[in-house]
Amino acid sequence: MAAQQSAFRPSLSRILLGLAGVFFLSIAWSSRSGGAGLSALVDVLVPTAIGSFIVSVGLLGGAEVRVKTLVASVSTIVSLVVADVALVKLLTPVVLDPPRAPLLDMDRMIESLAKDGIDAYPRYGAHLFETVLGRKGIAASEAPVMPLAGVSGSMLLHEDEVCCWNSFRLDEHGFNNDAGAHRSSPDLVVLVGDSFAAGAGVGREDNVATNLARRAGKVLNLGISGNGPLAEYAILREYGLPLRPRDVVWVYFEGNDLADLGRELASPIASYLDEGHSQGLRDRQDEVDSFLGPTLKTLRAETWCPPEQARLAARQAYRLRKVRNLLRAATGTATTQEVPDSRFFCHLLGRVARDVSAAGGRLWFVYMPAADRFHPSRMVRARIDALHDPVKEWILSCLKGAGVTTLDLLAAMREESDPRAFYPTAPPTGHLNAAGYRFAADRIEAMMKQGERESP
Repeated sequence: MAAQQSAFRPSLSRILLGLAGVFFLSIAWSSRSGGAGLSALVDVLVPTAIGSFIVSVGLLGGAEVRVKTLVASVSTIVSLVVADVALVKLLTPVVLDPPRAPLLDMDRMIESLAKDGIDAYPRYGAHLFETVLGRKGIAASEAPVMPLAGVSGSMLLHEDEVCCWNSFRLDEHGFNNDAGAHRSSPDLVVLVGDSFAAGAGVGREDNVATNLARRAGKVLNLGISGNGPLAEYAILREYGLPLRPRDVVWVYFEGNDLADLGRELASPIASYLDEGHSQGLRDRQDEVDSFLGPTLKTLRAETWCPPEQARLAARQAYRLRKVRNLLRAATGTATTQEVPDSRFFCHLLGRVARDVSAAGGRLWFVYMPAADRFHPSRMVRARIDALHDPVKEWILSCLKGAGVTTLDLLAAMREESDPRAFYPTAPPTGHLNAAGYRFAADRIEAMMKQGERESP
C-alpha cells in the first residue's frame, strides 16, 4: 500500500506541475502579439521561460525537486491571481456623475420596447460587418450590402461610464440624429468620428453635435462608436459629401484611431481606398435594415460601466493583465498596439480634405486626447505623454502643412483649472461627460469662427 502511494505521489506531482507550466505558457501565448523589445520580455519571454522550466522539472526532476517546485509554483500562481484581483478592485474608477436612471436587464428593456412596437438593439462596436458575416456564416463577397451604420428608426441601447442605460432613436440612415436630418442646407456642418463624435456616455441633448448646432446651425452627426479613420471616410463619402456640406468636422481620438486603421486596412472597408468606390447606401436603407436587423438582436451589449468592467476583469484574473500592466509601467516597457505609420493616416486625411473641397466644403480637424492624459499619477501621465506625443506632433504638423485647420483639445483642456471635471469617473477614463462635450463644442465653434476670419 505504501509503495502504491509512493508511486502515485510522483505521478500526481507531474500532472500538477504540467498544469502549472501550462498556466504560464498560456499567458505567454495570449500575449504573443502584444509588443516587441522589453515589452515582449515582460509579456512573453518571462512566462515562457517559467512555464518551460516547470514542465521540465515535472518531466525530468526527482521526487523531492518536483514537490518543492510544485509548492513554489502553486504559491506563486495563487499570489499573482490574488494580486490581480486586488489591482482590479483598487484601480476601478469611481463614478462621479450622479446616475440618471436605474439599470435594467438589457433583454427586459428590449422586450419592453418591443411591446410598444419599438425595435431596439444593444450597442454594437467595431467589426460590425465582420460580426454579422460571422453570425450569418457567409463571406463578405456573398453579402448583399456592407452596412456602415445602424437600422433606420430603431432604438440603440448602451451602458455608459456612470452605469446607466443611454438610449436614442436612430435617424433614417441609422445615425444619432433626429429624423429628417439628412437634408442638404447651405450652412450644413457634418460631424465625423467614433464614439466621441457619436456622443457616447450622454444623451443626444448633451453630445458635441447638439451643442454645436445651438451655435453653428444645422449639424449632421455621422459618428459611430468603434469606427476607425477608414470607416469614417467611407461614411463621409456615402452619407456626408452627397449633401455638399459647408463644413466637415473630423474628430480624431488618439487612444485607438491608428490601431483601428490598421484593422480596417485588412478588412472589406479598405475597398473605399479605391477612387470612386460607392455602394449608394443612401438609396439602399431597406437592404441595410433587412441585412442587419435579425442579427443585431442576437448580439450582447458591451459595457462601459466601471463596476461591470471590474467584475469581468476579476473573472479573468488568471490572465494577470493588471499585474503585467503594472510591471510594464514600473519597468518602462509599456507599449500600445502595433499601428500603421501615421504618414498613411496623413495621406488619408489629405484625400478627405480634397474630397471635401471638391464638394464645396472645408475640413476642420479635432484632436481628442485619451483620458489617461489627465491621470492623477505623474508616472502614468509621463508614460502616456511619451506614448502619444511623437505621433500627435507629426499628425498636427502634417495637417498644418496641408492647410487643414486643427484644434488641439489636449492643449485646450490643459489650460483649464480642472480638466478632470470633463470626465464622469475618477481617475478619468473612457468618454467625456456633458460638461466635456460642451467644452469640446465651444472650442470647435471658436476654431471655425477664427478660421473663417483668417480666410482670404
